[in-house]
Amino acid sequence: MRCRWLTILLLAITGTCTLVAGRKKSVPDALDWIKECGGWVSPGVQVNSSVQAGRGLYTNRKIDPSSLLISLPFNCSLSADTAIEDMKGLRKLQIHIDANQTARSLVSNSTLLSAYVMLRLKNQLGRFGLYLQDLKRHLHAAVMELPCFWSSGELAELKGTYAFDVVATHKISLASQYAVITHALPKLKRKHSMSDYMISASLVNSRTIGSPPVLLPGIDLTNHFLPKPDYFLAMGTIETFVNKTRGTTYARNAKAGVYELRVNRPHQQGEEVFSQYGLVSNTHYLAR
Repeated sequence: MRCRWLTILLLAITGTCTLVAGRKKSVPDALDWIKECGGWVSPGVQVNSSVQAGRGLYTNRKIDPSSLLISLPFNCSLSADTAIEDMKGLRKLQIHIDANQTARSLVSNSTLLSAYVMLRLKNQLGRFGLYLQDLKRHLHAAVMELPCFWSSGELAELKGTYAFDVVATHKISLASQYAVITHALPKLKRKHSMSDYMISASLVNSRTIGSPPVLLPGIDLTNHFLPKPDYFLAMGTIETFVNKTRGTTYARNAKAGVYELRVNRPHQQGEEVFSQYGLVSNTHYLAR
């Protein structure tokens, strides 16, 4: 069995991580972009990495419960609407999808946002340039280990599992979305391959929150962790357990016009700040 497949399963079971000693930051990251955009970031958090879990959000001092970690203005979030505002050429794609029933049946609610990220990863211009530069620097660690990028021989190791069928269906769906995009924007195909779109879609699908999906720079740095329960979870106790063990709370503060990330429990210095993405199977995450 492939090593990285085993690593993914072990992480899902153990949820452990070992912090890699941080070095002095030489390039800006998503937290810097939040400040540049008019948002606020607690001085008690920073971007760092762990051996198993990869890049994430970590504390650099003790953090008390209910402390605000990130305040992101609504206009600093990246949705399909803000993508069109930042790149007017995408409006043609939106018009094509809206007017074509077949196209609408082939795309997902994140297709337009994925197309934007694909285009911007090439030049990192526009309002979200610094944020996208940060994503591009960590591209391989973020998405390239996902099964949709494995070779046919590597995928063969999953044959006989539900995960194999899910990954195959997901790849077909991405190909259909790319076909819709390049039909509406034919010139795009000259510089952006199907592989480029797969990378961008995987970035978007693994980081967006809500429906319709939105990218929340900085807040999307938090990794998923759900501790192993010490009692049997029934339908009536699952939601209670999830809420009780949730490390952070993400909320939309309409009055202040910001998205907020707060911690729900005390955090010690050097501890990773986790979110919970919900109770779904490993297969769901592998096919993002």
